[in-house]
Amino acid sequence: MIMRLTKLAVSGLKNQRGEYALAPLTIFSGPNGAGKTGALQAVMFGVAGYEPRLGKSAEKLAPLMSGDELSVRLTAENGGRSLAVTRTLTQKNGKLSHGIRVHPARGEETLAQLQARVLAEFGSFPVAFSLDEFLALSHDRRRAFLFALAGEAGGEPADVVAAALALMPPEAPAEVRAAAEASLRAMHAAARKEGAETAHDLVGRVVELLKAGESEAAAERKGRHAALQGLTDELAGLPAASGSAADLKAEVAALNGEADRARKELEVARAALQAYRRAAARGEEIGRAREALGADRSAEVEAARAGAAELQAAAEAEQAQLEALRGRAEEAARAYAAALEAAIEAGRRVGAAEGEQAGAEALLKQLGTCPLEADPSCCLRQRREALAAKESGLGALRKALMAAEGAKTQASERADGLKRDVTRATAALDARRAEAGTRSAALAALEREQAGREGRLRALAEEEATLADTLAAPPVTDLDVLQARLDGLRGRREAAQAAGLAVTKRETLEKALQEARAALGAAEAKGEALKALKLAVGPKGLQGDLARRAIEPLAAAANQVLGQLPAGKALAVRTVSDKGAEILDVGWERAGRLVAFETLSGGERVQFAAALAAGLLRLKAPPLRVLCVDDLAAVDAENRRPFVEALLALVLGGAVDNVLLASVEPVFGPEVPEGAAEYALRDGAPAEISAGLATATAMAPALYQ
Repeated sequence: MIMRLTKLAVSGLKNQRGEYALAPLTIFSGPNGAGKTGALQAVMFGVAGYEPRLGKSAEKLAPLMSGDELSVRLTAENGGRSLAVTRTLTQKNGKLSHGIRVHPARGEETLAQLQARVLAEFGSFPVAFSLDEFLALSHDRRRAFLFALAGEAGGEPADVVAAALALMPPEAPAEVRAAAEASLRAMHAAARKEGAETAHDLVGRVVELLKAGESEAAAERKGRHAALQGLTDELAGLPAASGSAADLKAEVAALNGEADRARKELEVARAALQAYRRAAARGEEIGRAREALGADRSAEVEAARAGAAELQAAAEAEQAQLEALRGRAEEAARAYAAALEAAIEAGRRVGAAEGEQAGAEALLKQLGTCPLEADPSCCLRQRREALAAKESGLGALRKALMAAEGAKTQASERADGLKRDVTRATAALDARRAEAGTRSAALAALEREQAGREGRLRALAEEEATLADTLAAPPVTDLDVLQARLDGLRGRREAAQAAGLAVTKRETLEKALQEARAALGAAEAKGEALKALKLAVGPKGLQGDLARRAIEPLAAAANQVLGQLPAGKALAVRTVSDKGAEILDVGWERAGRLVAFETLSGGERVQFAAALAAGLLRLKAPPLRVLCVDDLAAVDAENRRPFVEALLALVLGGAVDNVLLASVEPVFGPEVPEGAAEYALRDGAPAEISAGLATATAMAPALYQ
């Protein structure tokens, strides 16, 4: 069943407002700025949710808004079933947001669910197509654009390699075909690895690889040929072989043995000569060492020993004298001690007597005089007589004390004198001993020196004895003769080696020459294979066939539309240039030749663009097929109505569901044919002439993203 738009309600889009009843073919007419293009953009927004020429984001669509909210409601019918889709674009707090409402609803709640519902009802193929922009693209981008829209007819061949090999010349040699298959399979795998999936992309990448491979093969052939020529020249420059490699190898081995023996003999002779020279030099060094040791000092050692002995004897005598003096000093010390003890004892007695006398005198003084003192029996008298006797004894004690003090003094002086004598004798003995120690040390040093000299002389004598045998028989071998013999053997060996290398090099070069000829043959076969593959896979072969298979359905669909126009032109596509390169030229065919679109008038371009868009709609067959054609004024007045009538026949015939056109001037006027509607717009408000819609874009199915 056909899904067809029947009503458009718009507000807030540029200066558009109000509702339009949409016929299968609807025309919007009016001067510039009246809102014709805006009406078409409202349909695009209602169907797809955006304007393909502006972009999908809300920010891209903001220029369409004339207030804070843009609202478009489209009503479509399909076999008695009605569907209303309302899309909004709202600005709030500086942010833009989309909104969708669908009636009748099927339980959709989220924006994503609503979008999925609209997508299921209308489809998703909104494209804006400008023929001028299309013609400005390169051939590769034109091809990619149309392939993306139309799809690749036939998909990928079951086996690109087999398909390409089948197009190779049958007379190609087996080795060329084998090289071609190996190269093609490698390139096919490389293209796959690089992400080429579709047949055209895959074959296109293989063609690029073939071009690069052909250049590489040419460079390889050139390099192989140069290498072959270089080997030929090098082989020609070698001297003639003087024997087989085996004979020369055996000769080199024999000369190696002789040279090794001669080298060892020379080394032995050289070692003997060096040993003799070292021994002679050492003998001279021994003589100089003896002279350096000086005269024998044995007499000095003996004299030093005698002096040391005399000094030791004198020291011992002084030691004996010191010991005797120390004995006398000790005896004097003991005498002094005894005198000191006697003096102390005498002093103690004197002290005791004086104490007793003092006590007696004090007692008598206390007693005073006695009338009986004249009587010899008077106790006081007796006491006085006893005191007088004690005074007499005290005088004797005092004399004894003085004698003891004198003896002590004499003993002390004698002891001190002997102590000083001992000190002086000790110092003299220490000095004698120090001198003896110095002389002993000097004697020891002299003895060590003499012992070292004697030991060194013995060592020199022993070493001299070991050199005697070497010096007794000086070498008589002539080293120059031995060296000359060794040099001669080495020269012969090097000559034999050089001859062997020359023979080996010749054999190696001959083998390399054979390999180079084989490699050159393989490179030439590879080059021929790549050349044949390039023809088989390129624009004149598989690549051109794929391009034609992809483009021809679109061209056929477009020509069904063009066939209904009075111009009588047919769309033609050329995929191969006059030089054999892959191209994509689109134009119309005249007298068997392609006339490029660049030469068409503006009106003819509009017609062809509409035909391409209509053909694309038929090819893609989305649920809702709407064709919008803007700039209808480019079609001249003579052809404008026939062109619109052809589009009306197209929509009534079921090729598309709705056609919407924009025109500066009315097309039908008051007599609008059945199935069409025409609105004369003034400042965005409709003034119905009949019923209808239009714009220069192919929509929800249209062309050129």
